[in-house]
Amino acid sequence: MAALLVAQPILASGLEPVLVDATTEDTFANTGREFIEVLNGSESDSEVTITTPKTVSGLAVAERVVDVTAGERRLIGPFPPGVYSVGGVSGGEVSITYESDAITSITIGVFSL
Repeated sequence: MAALLVAQPILASGLEPVLVDATTEDTFANTGREFIEVLNGSESDSEVTITTPKTVSGLAVAERVVDVTAGERRLIGPFPPGVYSVGGVSGGEVSITYESDAITSITIGVFSL
């Protein structure tokens, strides 16, 4: 079951970012001003996949796959709604999946500008 993550707004006064445990599939509402932070606490590299529901002339747009090195973090985004959001609209959800063998070592946060 997908977990809906809520974007944490970055304010001029600052933000103490919160990362949560990843689930099999995470989603978030996307306006095009969001990005994600993924921390891989595993001893092995892991891939994070951002689904691209868009098609062009009936052909699927390739999904974005990002390698997150063992013990490191990645900032990924932003995500143009026309490519990454379900329905291709602002406010549509973006879906994120992870390699199943590393899921217990991954934490994620969603942030908005």
